[in-house]
Amino acid sequence: MAKKDKAQRFTVAVSVDKEAFDCVKVFCDKTGQDVSGLVDTYFQAMARTIKVVGLDKKKDVTRADLLRIALRGVCESP
Repeated sequence: MAKKDKAQRFTVAVSVDKEAFDCVKVFCDKTGQDVSGLVDTYFQAMARTIKVVGLDKKKDVTRADLLRIALRGVCESP
């Protein structure tokens, strides 16, 4: 966790469907995870996958690339 604490942090505002947010929020409350932490973990997993497969160096990325990365990020995230 020390590495995470030293990283520069950003606050991002997003718009989400209320019903979906409420469902995720209740799940997070039951599991002891906060929504912000869940999103942060997911972003970190996606970033690692992007770097590992080399998409950060690729000039012509596609929506299919994004979908593959998003799904791999979900699989990696506990």
